[in-house]
Amino acid sequence: VIACFGSDKEIPGEIDSELGEGQVTGRVITSENLPVSGAVVTFSVRGTTYSATTPTNGRFSITLDKAARNDGFNVQITKTNFENANRAAVIKMHDLKLDLGDIPIYIVGHSQSVERTISGRVLNGFSYEGLSDSIVAIQDSLGRTVSATTDSKGQFVVTSRYFALGSSYQLSVYRSDYATRNDLTAQITAIENEADNTPMRLYPLFGGIKGVV
Repeated sequence: VIACFGSDKEIPGEIDSELGEGQVTGRVITSENLPVSGAVVTFSVRGTTYSATTPTNGRFSITLDKAARNDGFNVQITKTNFENANRAAVIKMHDLKLDLGDIPIYIVGHSQSVERTISGRVLNGFSYEGLSDSIVAIQDSLGRTVSATTDSKGQFVVTSRYFALGSSYQLSVYRSDYATRNDLTAQITAIENEADNTPMRLYPLFGGIKGVV
């Protein structure tokens, strides 16, 4: 049996080859829903780093030189006397515009720095079997890349003391001879957290046709 995707089908997470100008917007707020000025918003897309500082209304709007649908990245928010915050970002709309909404940041000491985890499972997109030896990488709120390798059942657990409560993170999942996915996310709401898109599927690369016999 050969499973194929024609031109009218879209493989989950597959990066659109058509590049264009994009836009990322949002607002930085306190835990009391007040706008935060002077917060620095930073992220990188396709090798280019973008940064903006929020004005008194806490809002930011950043234009991307090159972007495509399913581009995924981490947005980091920093401000003196506040804990670093993260927001996972994945461009989904055809107009390449992404509104992150309100992003809360917390005064230092609001939440303890404790070890938190993000877990999930990676499957072969066609056989639905657990995919071992896949690497799941996440950039935490310190800007470090932390990672884990899936076990024989495709399960993983990524650990960091800098997965900030109330933040979200973008996951990159890759394996040799499989299409990399950068459109996966996780929300931090507790000590142990499950990735939003789990179980997540990776698809083998077979030239122009993706499938199994």
